[in-house]
Amino acid sequence: MNRSWYNDNPYGKMKLAVAATILVEEMLMAEWLQEKTHGGPATAAPTGIRGKVAAAALPETQIVDLVHCFSREVEHSDENRGLLEDELVKREEFCLKALLAAVVEWKNR
Repeated sequence: MNRSWYNDNPYGKMKLAVAATILVEEMLMAEWLQEKTHGGPATAAPTGIRGKVAAAALPETQIVDLVHCFSREVEHSDENRGLLEDELVKREEFCLKALLAAVVEWKNR
């Protein structure tokens, strides 16, 4: 399947950008929690905005590896990016109001 990144779907692209940001932040928090649970280099307890503090508590190489993996598997995979974008546009639980509410909730933690 050959999908173009610019396929005349700016709404889907915007939703993908918001969802990707939330997903990466959640992945960083999960990585921090795993390190905390199983012992490892994580140091600071997450308070305030989850991802920013969790990211600060992880070694830079670990953060870069996690973001690189996400980018390779989602952003640079036409098939995976297209599937995620399609789901974000089609499924009601990913309506704009729900995504914006998730951003506000994420920001206020």
